[in-house]
Amino acid sequence: MEIQLKLQGIIMKLEMCNINDYDGIDPFIISDRLMNDEHELVLKGYGWMLKSVSQIDQPSVEQYLIKNHAVMPRV
Repeated sequence: MEIQLKLQGIIMKLEMCNINDYDGIDPFIISDRLMNDEHELVLKGYGWMLKSVSQIDQPSVEQYLIKNHAVMPRV
């Protein structure tokens, strides 16, 4: 059940990212919290979210990736 809630949250955030409506929720904070999740689908989900954000704000995503690349898991 927990993984389903995480994935639903990511999907909802993806939709907000696609229309540039973050509604006060920082996608980078969400990524920080999900980065070390044990479920591969959650890891892929936050990657999809970052990809969506990069279509609107590429410099911020690049800075985030440079800062965190050493600790981000590869999926």
